[in-house]
Parts: sequence; C-alpha cells; structure tokens
Amino acid sequence: MLSSRFVGSVGLGHRQAPLLMRRGPGAALSRRSISHSAARCGTAVFGWGDGTLGQLGHERFVKTSTWKGDHYTQEDPRRLVKSKHYAALACGRGFSLGLTEAGDVFGWGHGFAGKESQSNVPLPIDTSATKALGRTIVQIAAGAAHCAAIDSAGQVLTWGDNGGWYDGGGQLGHGNLDSLDVPTYVAAFEEHGQKAAQMYVLQSQSQNIYISVCLCVCLCLHVCMAY
Repeated sequence: MLSSRFVGSVGLGHRQAPLLMRRGPGAALSRRSISHSAARCGTAVFGWGDGTLGQLGHERFVKTSTWKGDHYTQEDPRRLVKSKHYAALACGRGFSLGLTEAGDVFGWGHGFAGKESQSNVPLPIDTSATKALGRTIVQIAAGAAHCAAIDSAGQVLTWGDNGGWYDGGGQLGHGNLDSLDVPTYVAAFEEHGQKAAQMYVLQSQSQNIYISVCLCVCLCLHVCMAY
C-alpha cells in the first residue's frame, strides 16, 4: 500500500514505499475516505489519517502548524476511546459514521448531520423516522458530504449536502436540491415498490479539490435505480 497525498492515511506511519498490512485476530474490513481510514477489530475501533475536523473520533489531539494551516495527522492507527459496539463503519470526507448492532447511527467529525454539525467524539444521529415505523437501520454509507442508509424493510434514507444549481446536485434523491440534517426517506423506492439490497455512495478527488460525486446507486431486489 502507498501513501503520498495524505501522510498516514493507510496507517503505516510516515512511509511511501509499499508495505504489506496484515489483519490480526478479530480484525474487520476497514473503511476509508479520501482523507482518513477506520477499522473495527473486535469491539474496538481505530482511526488514522487526517483528523483535523474530528473525523477520527479522538477527543483530544494536537495540531501541527503547516503552510496550509493547523492540521492533525495520525500516522498510525489510534483507538477510538468513546466507542460503541459498531457493526459497520463509513467514512466521509471530514466525518465518520458508525452503526451499532441495535441499529443506532452515530457520527463524528464535521458534516455528519448537516453542514454545521461537528464533534470530536461520536454523537447519535436522529433516526426517529425509522423507529416510528418499527424498523431499524441495517446499512450505512458515506459520500464526501452526504450519507445514506437502508432500513430493515429495504427502504432508503439520505441526508447531508445536496449540491446546488451552480455545481450540480440531487444526490439525496428527493427531487430537489435541498440539503438535509436528518435521515429522510427517499419516496421513489416505496412508490415504485422497490427494496434496496445494497447502497453505494461515491466520493472522489479531482485536481486536489474534494468533490462529492452526485451519485447514489442502490441495487434493488428487482431493478437498479440511480439517483
């Protein structure tokens, strides 16, 4: 694995030569974004890479002054102390998400529940719309600045930044360009009688400018629908 653009983003310390990373006992598949990575090992969660916005979940850290400003970079995996027993993780550009076995969703960093949300430690995300229907969240996904989830009935929820008229948008799939602070059901799936089986929310980097790819793809049980 190589690390050049983001020092420490692969968790190998200050290293730019290929190095084999081995999974230890109880290690789960890690998740990564264009800025940082996270992994669950048993009940413990580790984060590394860029943590300037709190996306690593480390309550206390020291920033280093650079020509770009003050930054916090964690070059080796560091444990998230205030962690739940997460069944799944997702990483956005400046935030992370965690899904517990009970179906509760937590976020940390900047932008996990609207543009103004920020926390260095996990905070619960409002999933009252799902609980009111007697359902639970079973999958989560994160783009650069927006999020998506699938509930136990196969219905899709999205929230976060939805773009604008000047730079494109609509990635939340609600038929408008309104950004949302809380998970909201995408009506089209139920209207067409579809149940999502898998969610993919994309993010990419172009010319050193972070962008959220305006695409949410859901693999349904009968037909593929893209937003």
